[in-house]
Amino acid sequence: MRGHHRERAQAIVLIALMMAVLVGFVALAIDSARAFDARRVLQDATDAAALAGATSYQAGHGWTTAETDLFQLFERDVRIAPGELCSPTAFAIPAAGGTATITCNLSGAAGYQLTVTATDGGPSGQVISLLARRPLVVALMQVLGGVPTLTIQAAGAATANELARTPALGGLSYDNTCAGGSGATASLRIQNKTNFATVTGDVASNGSLNLDNQSFLHLAGNVLTRCAAPVNPDHITYECWKSGATPPCSGSDVAGQLLSTADRLADPGYLPPGHPAGNQGIPGSSVILSPGIYTANPNLGSGGPCYFLAGGVYEWQGGLSINSGTVSNELKPPAEPVPGGGQQFWQHANCHGDFSVTAAAGPNPLQPGSYSVVVTSLRTDVVNGTTYTRESVPSVCKSVTVAGGEIVKLTISNVPGAANYNLYTTGLNGNCTGTFNLVSGTITAGAESNATVSGCPSTTSPYTNCTLGHPIVIYDNTATTNAAVHPPVGETTAFAGGLPYQDVARAPPPGGDLANENHCANPAGVSVACPAAGTPNVTTNFVTPGAVLMYVNSSTCLNLTAGDAFLFSGYQYDWMLNYEPPTTTCTNSWNGVYNSAAIGMSYTPGAAFNITGDGGTFDDTWSLEAPMGGIVAATIHIANSSGLVVDWDPNYAPVPGGPRLTG
Repeated sequence: MRGHHRERAQAIVLIALMMAVLVGFVALAIDSARAFDARRVLQDATDAAALAGATSYQAGHGWTTAETDLFQLFERDVRIAPGELCSPTAFAIPAAGGTATITCNLSGAAGYQLTVTATDGGPSGQVISLLARRPLVVALMQVLGGVPTLTIQAAGAATANELARTPALGGLSYDNTCAGGSGATASLRIQNKTNFATVTGDVASNGSLNLDNQSFLHLAGNVLTRCAAPVNPDHITYECWKSGATPPCSGSDVAGQLLSTADRLADPGYLPPGHPAGNQGIPGSSVILSPGIYTANPNLGSGGPCYFLAGGVYEWQGGLSINSGTVSNELKPPAEPVPGGGQQFWQHANCHGDFSVTAAAGPNPLQPGSYSVVVTSLRTDVVNGTTYTRESVPSVCKSVTVAGGEIVKLTISNVPGAANYNLYTTGLNGNCTGTFNLVSGTITAGAESNATVSGCPSTTSPYTNCTLGHPIVIYDNTATTNAAVHPPVGETTAFAGGLPYQDVARAPPPGGDLANENHCANPAGVSVACPAAGTPNVTTNFVTPGAVLMYVNSSTCLNLTAGDAFLFSGYQYDWMLNYEPPTTTCTNSWNGVYNSAAIGMSYTPGAAFNITGDGGTFDDTWSLEAPMGGIVAATIHIANSSGLVVDWDPNYAPVPGGPRLTG
């Protein structure tokens, strides 16, 4: 019987031990659950804060603002009293291509410590990394002799402004350099015999980048391929993004590099535009084309040498071929100023305008003396029911001397696209360096025909071999001048020697471009300052009056074979210039003969995009003579295109995808 009593005593001891173990497990479970929950909250706050900082930076703010936004969101998410100061109160501001790190403690915030690392990768993007630590007081473990606190930490990183997501050249084809590839020889191939191609921006391929043995590339950006290193990688000379200068880079520039040979260029999957209203016929000799649906290929250049595209969406159900001449939506003045050795914009097609000023006897004479004048072209375009006025840069200045009893007679030889003209003068005895003021009255251009232009421009009746139209206007003493209204600023720079002037740069109105790709307006129809690249909601808050979108949804692509196309898109189309759905699988050919440009993005995920030079002695090309927004195609082949310049500019590219978590 005594033995049974001893067993009961042992049972009590075992029960006590088991209770202690059970309490320990309960304590561990409770404190572990609290730790896991605190870790989850901290990780969510860290990821969100890193994204907030990267989003702020991509929206055009600097590192200081981006990191301030990071701190503020972190405080809200972990429920710290707002306004907690980081000690020391400094920011991580890296040098170009460099990295900067700060570690700070949030005052009065229960021991939160944040380490922020900012990295400027140039074309590969800007990375904001955040490491957050905090102590967690354990509830039960310390009672049982464990540690009083646990240290919890979480890390997150986000990247902004990755050029590879909106590359200058992007080949989507999974070519035969990859296991199980599509069979395409190369997703992206460059051939140029006598001179290197120059690209600003990233070059990305879902397969390979193939440079032929005699082909060379100067690249201010990164190369990203998927399955293999570029063919002839030593033929790539990496330059500084964004300036294109030769390394070593200075200022905010960062040198390009072979960034990856295991990258995947995701198809951005841009949505098609809505179908435009109205069917349009073959234009014939009509200079101005209207947006709408073209069921048949108009073969522009066959009926006339110059065509002006009014703003809107053009759906080419039978494809679009440009066989000669010039096709554009650029609004230019008659007698456009020209750089040394250059031409007027429309001159290569013999459709450039001009005007003459002569003194003539007439009623309501002006005061005797000299008068100097300039002319601008005007037209209106409609976007979403709102009418926008466009006014070109001024013409060259012309002067005339008026005697007693005389007036000034202007004869204008029309320039494509102009609906009206404005006249500006410096007044009696003013000269071409004075202040030009608007002269009252409307000058209507009238109908324009390109049936015969071999004699254009012509300002002398009977205007032989020039059917573009010739309005005449009288400037006499019944006209008034408005000293508060002046012409837009003039053109001053060319993209390259021998080419026409480029449009005026962006500037707040009344400065800057008021007619073409650098002209920005709001949805109410008012010209405004253009937004900085990365500004949110630009596709709904801004309009580019005059912008066009080419929508090719047939088995026949866009073919520029023996003429020029100088086209620009705009904000209302997210800078999409040429859209072809994945079901369109033909080959696009873009081969300018003198001055072509594609200001915006060409997106042809199922179709090839080829740029071919002139095939002459030097295989020169004039296909992309202005900044552009990128080419993303199934395959890209640049052949016989010596001297090709691909100048990617974020101002003319689709809104990039938002920053993404990368760590």
